[in-house]
Amino acid sequence: MSWQPSSNQPCPGQCLNLTLYTFINSDLANSCICNYDTLRSAEGSLDDAYKYGGAMLGGLWGIMLASLLLLVNFACQYAHTNREREYIRRLTHKSFIGI
Repeated sequence: MSWQPSSNQPCPGQCLNLTLYTFINSDLANSCICNYDTLRSAEGSLDDAYKYGGAMLGGLWGIMLASLLLLVNFACQYAHTNREREYIRRLTHKSFIGI
């Protein structure tokens, strides 16, 4: 059971008003949730998300660090290959041999 607000009736204080959160896409019929069981399950899900939020941020930090290390490694490989290519080009050019 959900309470449906109209243009002249606000959502009651004991209900969850989803129109306050702009990142949630909900139509007007589902924007005010007053069902106690639905609110309890939403609170449980929010508690789980909050509990594992630190581990998620730590994992994201680890992924960022690994990707930065890969980027540095690829840049070093590119510089090394470019230097070797220039060295081989100078060796095969033979402009330094005076005959």
